[in-house]
Amino acid sequence: MYPQTPVLWVDSGEFSGDNSAAGKFQTETLLNGMSRLGYTAVNVTERELAVGLAEFQSLAAKAEFPLLSGNITWQESGKPVFAPATVKTLEPGSWRGQVPLRVGILGLCRGNPGFLMRTADDRKVVIQSPVKAAARLVPPLRQQSDLVILLTNLTPPEVDVLLAEVPGVDLVLAGNGELVSDNLASPPRVSVVYAGNQGKRLGELRVFFNSKGLSEITKRHPFLDMRYPQDPPMKAFEDEANLKINEFYREAAATETSGVPGKIPAHSLFFGAAECKTCHQAAYTVWETSKHAHAMQVLIDAGQEFNPLCVGCHVTGNRRTNGFRNLKLTPKFANVQCEACHDAAGAHLEDPSQPYGATDANRCLSCHTTDNSPEFAFPSYWERIRH
Repeated sequence: MYPQTPVLWVDSGEFSGDNSAAGKFQTETLLNGMSRLGYTAVNVTERELAVGLAEFQSLAAKAEFPLLSGNITWQESGKPVFAPATVKTLEPGSWRGQVPLRVGILGLCRGNPGFLMRTADDRKVVIQSPVKAAARLVPPLRQQSDLVILLTNLTPPEVDVLLAEVPGVDLVLAGNGELVSDNLASPPRVSVVYAGNQGKRLGELRVFFNSKGLSEITKRHPFLDMRYPQDPPMKAFEDEANLKINEFYREAAATETSGVPGKIPAHSLFFGAAECKTCHQAAYTVWETSKHAHAMQVLIDAGQEFNPLCVGCHVTGNRRTNGFRNLKLTPKFANVQCEACHDAAGAHLEDPSQPYGATDANRCLSCHTTDNSPEFAFPSYWERIRH
């Protein structure tokens, strides 16, 4: 028995920005976007608290769905700061069943014994062990639910431990960096799905029941690439938000100074591709006609040339000693130049006889991730820039 259309949208967490004004706006935008998409529940992690607890609670209050955490708690009472779980009842008309289906959703983040956050009124927030919290919260949720879903950012080994010690979970929807996989956790009776990051994969799960209860869960990960047309209203909403973030950093750049120390070790000095041209004319010509040489223009065309979430993969020496700071201060290091792949050339220029510049596919993968470059294959890409 499966729905003809999606009936539940959930997220495993780690979506928040930092504590800057732009980071708070990013968090607000993501919560707004999730509300527009009709999310049912979202897990809260330590990262969400980066904007500040009071600030995040204020933003969360505007969301049209519950934000869950069973192990972010008040130190003095041990009570959760957020709702630990929610139960969503699907009426027969919304799924192919004859009776209501109760779906229990629990949120747990990775444990951090060293975490301590103080509020303005000196209350203390801590993060408890997710296993201990699950042992307390799963049994009553199990009694209230026909299907129990855990939202978490635990790693696969941590999920293994939790499932081994706490029975009662039917499905784990997890997010941990770029990890995308099915059934990484070892207990075979529980489906565990990692959804990747950046919101570029749609995890679709279909849950089947028979007269005895849950019988099967099928799943797939459609990658939301160019084959899937964008929804015009959501695209306009996203573009407007990105332009506001970029404008914030553009204004910040107007008052920023370089802050580069007067004396920098030779091995840390960046010089730019023009310096490499002197001895490596052939390689320079290959680079000059490549997309790497025009990487910043891609961001300028998109209105994102000051957005720190984007510029790191479009410049050279990003935020390193005398490398790229922003387009106003250090335009010399815009674009993906020689030193972006071969590292700072200071020591090489000081003594060209010494080994320098070895690189491999791993350096490429630091930017050409599955999400950023879904079609990236080192052998074919290397042919375009071979030198």
